[in-house]
Parts: sequence; C-alpha cells; structure tokens
Amino acid sequence: MVIESSPLALSETSSEVAPRNHRRASALPALLTALLAFVVFLCLPITAGDTDLWYHLNGGRYIFEHVSLPQDSFFSFVDPPRPWVDYYWGFQTLVYLIHSAAGYPGLVVLRAVLFAGVVFLAARFATASGRGGLLGPSFATLCVLLFFSSRYSLVRPHTFSYLFAILTIWILERRRTWLPLLPLLAVAWCNIHGVTYPVLLLILGAYLAEDLLLRTRGSPALSGVSLATLALALLAPLATPYGWRLLPVPFTDTSFARQYISELRPTDFLDLLTGGLRGIRLQGNAAWGALAVGALTGVLAQVRKRRLRLAHGLLLAGACALLPRSIRFAYEFAILTMPLSLGPHGVPRIVSWVSRSVTARVLLASLVLANLWWFGVDNVRNRDAWPFSPKNLPVGVCEFLNTQAEGGRVLNAPNNGGYYQWALGDRFKIFMDMEIPFLFWDEDMFVATNMFSDENIFSQTVRRYAPDFVAVPLSTGEVPPPLAKRTDEYALVFFDDTAALYARRDRDAPLVERFEIHQLDPYTLAGKTLEELLGGAGQDTTRLAEELRRLLSVYPAHGLANQLAAMLALKADQPEKALEHAERIVRWFPASPRGYKLKGDALRALGRLDDALDAYGEAIQHSAGPVARAAQYAMGLIYAQKENAERAYEMFKAAVRPFDSRTTHEELYYLGSAAFLVERPGEALWYYRMARLKVPSEDKAWAHRMEKHIQIVQGLLGEARPNGDGRVVESQ
Repeated sequence: MVIESSPLALSETSSEVAPRNHRRASALPALLTALLAFVVFLCLPITAGDTDLWYHLNGGRYIFEHVSLPQDSFFSFVDPPRPWVDYYWGFQTLVYLIHSAAGYPGLVVLRAVLFAGVVFLAARFATASGRGGLLGPSFATLCVLLFFSSRYSLVRPHTFSYLFAILTIWILERRRTWLPLLPLLAVAWCNIHGVTYPVLLLILGAYLAEDLLLRTRGSPALSGVSLATLALALLAPLATPYGWRLLPVPFTDTSFARQYISELRPTDFLDLLTGGLRGIRLQGNAAWGALAVGALTGVLAQVRKRRLRLAHGLLLAGACALLPRSIRFAYEFAILTMPLSLGPHGVPRIVSWVSRSVTARVLLASLVLANLWWFGVDNVRNRDAWPFSPKNLPVGVCEFLNTQAEGGRVLNAPNNGGYYQWALGDRFKIFMDMEIPFLFWDEDMFVATNMFSDENIFSQTVRRYAPDFVAVPLSTGEVPPPLAKRTDEYALVFFDDTAALYARRDRDAPLVERFEIHQLDPYTLAGKTLEELLGGAGQDTTRLAEELRRLLSVYPAHGLANQLAAMLALKADQPEKALEHAERIVRWFPASPRGYKLKGDALRALGRLDDALDAYGEAIQHSAGPVARAAQYAMGLIYAQKENAERAYEMFKAAVRPFDSRTTHEELYYLGSAAFLVERPGEALWYYRMARLKVPSEDKAWAHRMEKHIQIVQGLLGEARPNGDGRVVESQ
C-alpha cells in the first residue's frame, strides 16, 4: 500500500480535486446554507436543554468580580469545598462579557455564528471534492446541519471546540497558508474547552505523523517552519492557567457518571444507525448514519486504490476509539472523519452514483429542499419566547428568593443547579449543580438523587447542612415523603412551573406566615380541570384566588398560576380578566397550546367569535393531544352558533371520541346534531343513542332531550333510509 502524496500537492494538482475556479464558484452554495443556519438559529431563543449555560455565566461573573479563577465550588455549601480545575474559564469569561453587554440576544447571535461556521466549513469540505455537482455536496451539508443542530441549541463550550476542530482539519487539509494561525487557535481551544485537548492532539498528531513518514520518503508536505508551527501548537494544553494540572482532567473516571448523565452513556450503535428516519424526513441519527457510511466508503476507496492517507487513517482510528465510550463522541466521530465522509469518495460520491438518472436527481433534490424547508419552518414556528424562555427553569422560585428572602442555603436538585447559582448570586449558597465528575463527586450525586425519596439520606443531609430552603422539582409528581413528614419544620411558600420551594418555619416565621400555600398542590396542578382543582381545594375559591394573586404578584409569568386564574375568571364570568391571564401565557410560553386555548375561551365569552377561532387554530397548531381536541370542540360550538353545519360537523368529528370513556353525553349530543344537519341521520341516531346511555339517571332534562331527538331521527328514517356512509337516500 502506498501512502498518499503531499496533501499540499493534492490541493493544487490532483485530478480528484475540483479546479480553483470551481472551488470559488462552489463557495456560494456553502454561504447560502450557512446563511440559512444563521437565520434559523437567530430566531431561536435561549432555552434550558440543561442549565449549564448559567453555571458558566456564574463562573464568568466570579472571574470578573474576583479577578482570579475559581479554585473550588465557591457557590455551594457542600463541605469540604470541592477542588476545581475550571478548564472552560475562557468560555465563561466570554459568555459573561457578551451577556453583560448584550444580554440574551448577544448569546443568541454568538450561537448562530458558531453554528453557521460549522455548516459553512462542512459545505466547503463537500464542495471542494468536486463530486456530485451541487446535489452531492448539498446532501452532505444537509446531514451535517441536521446532525449538529440539536447540539448547537445549547450555548456550551463544545460549540467552540467543534468549530475549532473542523477549522483545524480544514487548515491542514486545504489552507496550509493559514498554518501560522494554528498555535493561536490551539491556545484558544484549550482555554475555552480544555478537557477536549486530546482531540486537538489527535488531529495535529495525525498530520504531523503523515509528514514525518513522507519525510522518510523524501517528499515532506510541510516546510521546516510549518513543522515547527505544528509542534508549537501541540504545546497548547500547557498554555492555560492550570498548566500541567489540566492534563489528567480528560481522563477522570466517568464509570459511575455514565449511569446518571445521558450524554456520557455508552453508545447504542443500533439506535445510532437506525434511528432518526421518519419517511423522507431526516433527523439527527439518520444524518449521522449517512456521514458514517460516507466515511466508510471514503476509506475503502483509498484502500482499494492503495493510496490510504496516514492522517485520514489515524483520524478514523481515533474516532472509532472514542465512539464506544459515550454517545456524545458521535459528534467527534463526525468531525474527525469529515475528510473522508465529505471528501471525493464520501457522501458526495455516493449521491453522484445514486443520482445517475434524471428521476433520481429530481427525487434527491426534492429530499434536500424539503428537509431544508422543514428545518427552517419547524424551528421557527414552534419556538419558545425570544430571546429567553423560562420554560423548565425555576425562574419564579429564584425571583421569590431574591425579593422576599434575605439569603441562606438552598437544598436543590442538581439539574437546575446551574440556574440557581446564577440567578441567586452571592446571598445564597446552593447544594450542587451538574458539573460532575469534574467538580462534584459521585457521592454528592448519589445524595442528590436520593434525598427527596429516602428518609435517612434527607435527615442526614439536613442535619449536616441545615438548609434554610428546600427546592423540589415538580417532576417528582408528589410531595417528597421526607418533607411530607416534616410539615411542622418546612412549609410550602412558593412554586413556579418547575419547582416547589419550602422554607424553615423557625428561620423566617414572618415569611412563612405571609406566603404559606394551603389550597394548591403544585405537583398535581398541571393538566387538571377546574372542577378537579376546586374539588381538591374544598371549593374555597376565595382563598384559592388569594394564593394565586400572591404567586402572580411575585412572578407574573407563572404559567400554571395564569392558567388557573384564567379558568377561575371564566367561571366567574370575567372574560376580560381571563383574556389578560391567557395572553401572559401566550407571551411567555408561545409554544404551549394551553394559552391559546384559554385565549379562545375568553374571546368566545366576549362574543369575538372570529378572533376566538384564530386562537383555537393556534392551539391546534401547537398540539396534537387533548388540548387540540378541546379547541376543535370549541370551534365546533362556534361554527354551530354561526350556522356553518359542515365546519361544525368537521370540528366535532375531529374532537369527539365516542369510545373514549371520558367523552360526555353532551359531546356526543353535539356531534350527533352536527351529523343530522349535514344529512347523516343514521350516524346522528347512533350518536344520540350512545349519548342517551351516558346521561345520568337523575338528569331528567337531558334524558327528555335525547329521547325527543332520537324519536325525530327515527321518524325521518321511517321515510328515508341511510346508505353506507350515513347520508340520506330517498325511499323509492
């Protein structure tokens, strides 16, 4: 087997690489695809896929306020403080500066620029191959865009390290004139996301090894200066404030962390290769599978021609070594194999081979355009509040603590620890966040995951740290048993859409007296009807309304409280007030259907039927479940009121499920009446009969109504018979 000749020579003379004028022309599709990625991500708000962004902001704030790097878990009351090598201090500094200057919009722009950079470089890799015209590179770039888009929804250090890795490979493959930039790029990489320095060393080492081998054959790819530049870049991991202390960090034992951190779990290859294909819609896993196949065909083509490049072989070997360790390394695999998967024998070549006929080219072009359309439309249409969404964050709990409490210790679950430490600041200390196992220990996580369910662990933790407040995720579904046994010690004083807050009665009696919640159970509030909620509150609407008022006075964006307040206002025949609460939900949770449904109910009560139909339509657009069916049912009532029988029947038919035990006799009645009005008496009779079976025995009025309608339809069917679809056919 022959080692491929100089990569630099390849970029200038090989027949397998597009001519220079083609490469310049091919930059336009790359720019357009990157522009699409930038615009779409510019429309997406900062959301809480996790709360890592906020512990990075807090770290950056600490660095600026103390003019030094954190050395331990400064935000936590865990004792002893956990020692810390803050290997992403550069990222923390940068995002804190941007947030301080431009707020969340600045972070949105940063994320969009980084993602667009990844897409642009991938597109340039693909178009530089000269294979598959525009269709092959376009499909290859689409795969990169779809696979990396979910990872770039978060603002975390990997958004830089992925871009730096691709840029480093691009320089070594295609832009050797940029080699003097590599040491600076490597130093920036190691200070922004230092734990990934082994990937940097793998890339540099692969091309350095290739050059050294070529030197033994008298055809070096690098000049002496370039070789020295590469060697200098290899020292970048030492050019951080931690020096040698950084080197062992990537090799921290994660054997236990893999059991509770999803992105560290071992790779499920079957799911990775087979998941993500929904008809002609490509999703992340399917896109990764296409890139992996491209990498395989690329390396096999080089082997078959006996011209395997050592750098490509080493990058592929390193990628294959990383991939089984955890699912997150699927991204490093995609990056390290880009010279193969996006090269002349990778995905573009496969597409070129598959699309030899005009029909195949049209189908593939349609596939690419459709998926680009869906990528843009789905992300923009279903976005949360811009530029920042409070969804899945304890924003209200933090607002309560900041405005009503003097400070103290907050015992929290680690998933939201990043946001707690950022939003609460120096007056409060929290238990821990998700910086595991590089800051906190597996033992800390064991305590955190068990303390709200295990009496012994909770008791030991409370005795040891004496927290002033306990913040419990609503996802637990019930009051934690250890807290349920301590109502004399802890009182529920606040909750938002994510967490419930308990305060020590003996630490701040005035706060407990003023804010203690008696009428509402935050763990079961979501999804309940007003009747269920009022029944649980003993029909005490006055006290219930007062608790809602207190909640909303502290946190006006409270989704659950606004929902319940809107339902109470509708029950009290106060549609204007209900509309105010509904519009708050729409503003802060625009992707949630419940705000639109309540807005439609309020507008309908105000007699603004056309506006109500629009609101119900928005609810249906954002839901395919019970809320959508409730909106369709309400639309059916409006169309019936407007005497539009066809539309009323269409809506009732979509909303009412006769064989669902929760369907009421009223719903069946209205569906039957709509069927009757569109000349489906046989169908109407069946619905009327089923509705009659569900009428409570004590409800004489409804029973009489149903009997009357059944007799009317039976009389009609005595003169005409229904055909197979329920329509009337006159008797002969």
